[in-house]
Amino acid sequence: AAFEHAILTIRGLPDSYRQGWKSLFEHYVFADESEATKHLPKNLLGILDKNNVSAHLRLWNLLKNKIMRQKF
Repeated sequence: AAFEHAILTIRGLPDSYRQGWKSLFEHYVFADESEATKHLPKNLLGILDKNNVSAHLRLWNLLKNKIMRQKF
């Protein structure tokens, strides 16, 4: 789902925007977890904290609700 969403939302952007997204993905998604978050205090990790179930559920519900409201 994430891959398809990225194709729909990022692929058509201008190169400079896509490079920005690429940098964010490389840092927060593909980099070693401890490297990506070492500068943040634990209480500010939010969705980046793999043990923060409430943040994960909030994001999951947000995405689910957005998808359900989409008109195709």
